[in-house]
Amino acid sequence: MILIRPPGAGKGTQAHTLATQLGVAHISTGDLFRRHVGSRTVLGERLKRSWSGGELVADEITLETVRDCLTKATPPVTSWSTTSPAPSSWPCSCNSSSGNREPTIDAVLEMHVGEDEIVRHLGRRTCRECGRSWHVEFNPPHVEGSCDACGSALARDQRCRHSRP
Repeated sequence: MILIRPPGAGKGTQAHTLATQLGVAHISTGDLFRRHVGSRTVLGERLKRSWSGGELVADEITLETVRDCLTKATPPVTSWSTTSPAPSSWPCSCNSSSGNREPTIDAVLEMHVGEDEIVRHLGRRTCRECGRSWHVEFNPPHVEGSCDACGSALARDQRCRHSRP
């Protein structure tokens, strides 16, 4: 199952709830991204460059991250959420992404959230050094503007830039 929502719309919360209720594993691409950045892998360096430029993570990097996870996961992963806008090719790409494991996508859920709700959630701040995310209202760091994990400065997540007409 793949859960698709815009940045700041609460995918992680919903995916965790669904995974718990359905009794399946849950993997967040955002968590995978942060793990690669923190471990300073080659993929992590590519992700860090993307983040530091304020860009969305490219589809091919997201798919590579998912492939890496699926090929190494024991037991096999059955559910994940994506933090990137997902193109229509995602289900086909993910179905063929794990080599011999051949995962099956049972459902792709695209959940719509009102603009006002998304704007409320956009208090996200990201550490440019370790990739950890904080939220000014829902999960603030102990010291405003500073990452609790590594002490580096936090910046507004470029993915969450929003302007109203």
